[in-house]
Amino acid sequence: MEANLELLRHLAQIHRPVDSDANDIWHYMILNMEEDALDPPALQAVASALESETNQGIGFREIQFERVLEHPELVEMEYYETNLVCPRESLAAHIRKILLLYDAGMEA
Repeated sequence: MEANLELLRHLAQIHRPVDSDANDIWHYMILNMEEDALDPPALQAVASALESETNQGIGFREIQFERVLEHPELVEMEYYETNLVCPRESLAAHIRKILLLYDAGMEA
């Protein structure tokens, strides 16, 4: 199991979102990827919730995500005193990419 966590951590650190705003949020998600949160189902749940039309109050460790009411295509991340906004689809697509790379690495 430890090798699985290391692979996921490695992929998360070397692959960055193309969108600079999503990359800023991804940085905080990496900071929160401790062993108990660093699992594909947790990331899958975040991506699915971001893609959902009804996502409100998505959590990932100490990070909370909420849809921006005036701009539903955006999601706001709240992490302690830090608030950042990025396109929901961009962040969800990046998470999906990391999960696909992880699955491919596990099959190899």
